[in-house]
Formats: sequence, C-alpha cells, structure tokens
Amino acid sequence: MKFFSFSLFFDRHPKCHKARRYCYETPYPSQPLITLIAAALVILQACSPLSAVNAVAPSSGITAIPDISYGTGDRQMLYLYRPDGAQAALPTILFFYGGSWKREKYAFAARALVREGYLVAVADYRSYPDVKFPAFVHDGAKAVAWLTQNAEKYGGQSDQIHMVGHSAGTHIAAIIALDKKISDA
Repeated sequence: MKFFSFSLFFDRHPKCHKARRYCYETPYPSQPLITLIAAALVILQACSPLSAVNAVAPSSGITAIPDISYGTGDRQMLYLYRPDGAQAALPTILFFYGGSWKREKYAFAARALVREGYLVAVADYRSYPDVKFPAFVHDGAKAVAWLTQNAEKYGGQSDQIHMVGHSAGTHIAAIIALDKKISDA
C-alpha cells in the first residue's frame, strides 16, 4: 500500500504516527516532479484569473465603448457595454470595481449583465495613494452624475440607474447611495 499526500509538511506514515517521529517509508514524489509542480504554480500565479474568465466570456452581440471621460482626471473614465440592437431604453447599471483591480478586468461581469438586458457602465476612479478618502467617492458621484445626464444617448434609462460594486467598489456605491451630501454634490 502506498501513502502520498501533497502538502507543505511531511506526512507521517500511519505505522510511525504513535512513535511521533517522521517515517521515511512513505514514497514522496521525485525532485523533477516537485520542480515541475512548483514551476506550474509560479506560472499560474502570473496569470490573472479574471483575464482567463474574460477570455471565455461571450462578447458577441455586445458593443463595448471604452474610455469615456466623466471628469477631468486621468482615471475619471468609464467603459460602457450595451447589447447590439436593443429597441427600448434599458435600465442602467454603474459598476464600481474593487480598489486593486482595473475596470477592464470586469468585462465578464458587464457582459453577463448586458445579456440580462442592462446598459452597463464600469467606472474607473482615482485611488490611494494618489488620493485619499473621500476623493474616490467623489469620483464615483461624478460618474453617477455623468451617467444620469448621458445614459439615454447610449440606450439606457437615466431614471433607472443601479449601482453595483465589488469590495471597495461596494463601499463607494453604498456611500453615494446613503450620504446625501455626496450624492447631491
């Protein structure tokens, strides 16, 4: 009977467990196999899981309009995604990504929402350390204001804007929705 477990720690052979010592009767993988597994893990670490998801997310029937400015700052931009051939004005979603990721990494989420019948904007915003709180929340409020004024030009409903976010983006959306001083600015 062979015993094998891939872990960072040596496993104890069942016969040696009571002796509380490591038993070298257990066959472990050879050095070339360990090197191959380590190399694969390093290579996979370099690949973004979101890039892989974006690569397989269907994009046919969807128009993406990149780099639409909603303010004067370099990062005050958004991507718009809309279904091709939509006949009626669509409810609109403004998506705020989490602080360490980039807006283009969320194409898969935008495409999924477009397939459900929404106009989707994914907003970029300035982040720390370039700015401090609440500057990025004000950027989000500017994106909402821009979308309110311009959604209809792209097939969306300006009176049906829903904010969605991931991680820090959820925080931005919640503050905009709940803080009257921010949303009125």
